[in-house]
Amino acid sequence: MSLSEAPNYGKQRRYAIGVESAYGTTVTKAGGLCHLRGLDSVTIDRGIRQYEHKTGNSKDPLIEESRRNVSGSIATATISGDLNRYLLEHLLNAHFQYSSAGTFTYFTTHPTTPFKSLTFAVDDPVAGRDEVYSGGVLKSFKVSAEKGAPVKFEAEFQFKGAGDIAQTLTNTTEWQTSGSAGDNYGKFGFNDITYQVDAGDGDTSIAIQSWSLSFVIDELSSENSDGSGGYSDIGFVERAGGTFEYALLPCATTELIKARARTGASNKLTLSSDMFDAWVTGQVDSLEYDESGLGPVSITAALKAVDEDSNMVEFSNVVETDFS
Repeated sequence: MSLSEAPNYGKQRRYAIGVESAYGTTVTKAGGLCHLRGLDSVTIDRGIRQYEHKTGNSKDPLIEESRRNVSGSIATATISGDLNRYLLEHLLNAHFQYSSAGTFTYFTTHPTTPFKSLTFAVDDPVAGRDEVYSGGVLKSFKVSAEKGAPVKFEAEFQFKGAGDIAQTLTNTTEWQTSGSAGDNYGKFGFNDITYQVDAGDGDTSIAIQSWSLSFVIDELSSENSDGSGGYSDIGFVERAGGTFEYALLPCATTELIKARARTGASNKLTLSSDMFDAWVTGQVDSLEYDESGLGPVSITAALKAVDEDSNMVEFSNVVETDFS
């Protein structure tokens, strides 16, 4: 057996998030970090770049000497898995950067410094290989589910700097746990939610087969850089490109929705549960269905506000948790 094929039984990386008291203030206390359970995938870019440039200092015209430099940058991470009702509040804060009276929506003014940020910690089974990333805000956040399956999420983090690697986390057994075995550690499913669509005459209950909400901030720029990764601020440049999708089972309401979509009118999808309530509104981009009328109707809409005084998305009735 080659070294690369040698098994490492009982060893695994563990991941956690902590709510920062201020942007970039790393959460180091084990009791302030919450173990992320039910993850499907984790991808981390540490944000270190190497680049090479020619110096032209050689006397030989056929030889070009070069120098290699290291540039600090912004680390990113993308995680996906089962959505947890106890973590949802903090993920929403890290993306939308605005909440009022328990309702989460996009910020109304440009937040030069993030309103809420998260620390992302990696507990590695090999000593000295732990990683800690601070100042985490979400460039994008996706929530989705299919009938009979758990509600899923995907979150793309952008951190304040390149991150601290070769760390040693202590007291990791004291990480907080989201929920208990009795509530499946905060997980919930498609059937725990009821669905409505506004087909022009107010919200009407519908039979959905699947749904997906994708929220995107097109660009997060680094401001006031010292050239080596010491970024003091994040600029939220534009919040466009968000979409929502859902697949309807055929019914009378479905025909009304199809007719309304063809006119370019706005479309509103509402989700209600004891974990959270949410609605999104936008304009239909595509409408796909079987002409026989027997298959589901797939609708994709661009996230847009009805007018300049309205929100394009709102989350409310979200479970509140404190990891400290």
